[in-house]
Amino acid sequence: MRRSPRPTAPSSLARAASRGVLALAVGAWLLALAPAPAAAGEPSNADKATARDLLHEGKQLRQKNDHAGALRKFQGAWALVPTPLTGVALAREQIALGQLVEAREVLGDIERMPVKPTESGEGSKARAEAASLHAEIAPRIPVLEIAVHGVAPDETVALTIDGRPEPRAAAEAGLRIDPGTHVVVATVRGQPQSKTFEAKESTRGKLDFEFKADAAASTPTATPAPQNVTTTSTAAPVVGARASAAAADASAPSPLKWIGAVAIGAGLVGMGVGGFLGLSAKSAYDSAKSDHCPTGACDPAGMSAIADARSRAGSATIIVGVGAAVAVGGVVMVLAAPSSSPSKVGVTSVGVGLGSISVGGRF
Repeated sequence: MRRSPRPTAPSSLARAASRGVLALAVGAWLLALAPAPAAAGEPSNADKATARDLLHEGKQLRQKNDHAGALRKFQGAWALVPTPLTGVALAREQIALGQLVEAREVLGDIERMPVKPTESGEGSKARAEAASLHAEIAPRIPVLEIAVHGVAPDETVALTIDGRPEPRAAAEAGLRIDPGTHVVVATVRGQPQSKTFEAKESTRGKLDFEFKADAAASTPTATPAPQNVTTTSTAAPVVGARASAAAADASAPSPLKWIGAVAIGAGLVGMGVGGFLGLSAKSAYDSAKSDHCPTGACDPAGMSAIADARSRAGSATIIVGVGAAVAVGGVVMVLAAPSSSPSKVGVTSVGVGLGSISVGGRF
C-alpha cells in the first residue's frame, strides 16, 4: 500500500523572498527621505545662491558707475548660472565699456537658450530684451579689412590684433572688432610690420601692409633673355659718373700745390734780391780796389769801402740761401701734392758767389 505524499510546508525559498521584499521597502523609504540630486549639467543650490549674490552686488556697483567692478560680478554670475537675467546684465555692462563684440556673443547665447517650463516672467522679459539689444548693437560693431601685398599666395602670413592671432582669410574678408585703438601686426618671412588702427562705431576700415616680393620665391629658376631684346644696365653710367668725378678731383689743383707755387715764387724773389745785393757788393768792391788801392796797399777810405762791400756780399749770400730754401720747400710741396700728371717744376742747384748767382733746374 503506497502512502500519499504529505503537503509541503513553506520552504526556505519563500522565507528568503519575503525578506527581500522587506529590504526593498526599507530602501525605497530611505531614498524618499534623501535629497534629490541635481540633474547633470544643472547648477547646484550653492551655485545658484552665489550667482544671485553676485548679481545683486553687480547692480550695486553699476549704480555707483563702477562698470569695471560690475562687469566682474556679472561675469561670475553668468559663469555659474547662465540665465537670460544674468546674461542681459552682463551684456549691458559690456556695451557700456565698448565691448560690443563680447556683448553680441552673450546676447546670441541668450537667444539660443531653450525655454524652460519653469522660466519666470522676468526671464521671459529678459529674453525679449536680449533680442532687442542684439539687433541694436549688431550694426554698431566696426569692421576691419586687412590686405597684405607683395606676398605669394602660398606664403605664410601671421596676423595679430592686440596680440590675438587672426586668420588671413577672415582678415581679408573683414573682422568684427570693438571700437577703440587696436595694434595690428603682420609678419612675413620673419619681418613684422606694426600699424595702429582707430575703430569707430558703424564704420568699415582697411589696413594695407606692403612687403617686398621675395625674388627667390617668385622666380625659382632664371629665365634666359630673348636674343632680340636689348637690356640696358644702369651700372655703367654710375661707374662712369664716379670715374668722371674722380677725374675732376684729380685735375683740380690741390691746396698744397698752390702753397708750394707761392713758396717757389717767394723763394725766387728772395734769390733775386740777394743776387742784386751781391752784384752791388761786387761793384763797390771793384771801385774801392781801383780808386783806393792803386799800388796794392789801400788807404783807410778804401779799406772801409772794401769792408762794407764784403758785408753786403755776406748779406746777399744769406738772402739767396734763404730764398733758395723757400723755393726748394715749395717744389717739395708741389711734388707731394696729388696730381694727374708729373710736375714739371724743379730746382736742382743754387749757386751764389760774390759777384754772381746761379739757379739750375727745370721749369
